[in-house]
Amino acid sequence: MSVPISVVIAYHSGYGHTARQAAAVAEGAATVPGVLADLRDVSTLDEDLNRLGSFVGAMAQSPSDLGPEESPAEADLRTARHLGEHVARTALQFVHGRQATDALAVTA
Repeated sequence: MSVPISVVIAYHSGYGHTARQAAAVAEGAATVPGVLADLRDVSTLDEDLNRLGSFVGAMAQSPSDLGPEESPAEADLRTARHLGEHVARTALQFVHGRQATDALAVTA
């Protein structure tokens, strides 16, 4: 297989709930061979980001009425892992497609 690709999971977590979901997405992405999951807490970045800008990716919300030890529920974390795996597989398809297109341009 070619060089591994990175799938970045960017998140902001006020109380720890979303951090757990983001970690589950990263776990799912990491199950795909050829993918490196990169978990990024956007609150540590210097840039002024729109932390709710889900127009370029998936977005999940965690309930804050329970502590992070109790929420999100395991079913929600399984869904997040599935999402991570799906995003990683899609990213690999894009990379391999782009590489195939680049190879055609070189030989033409």
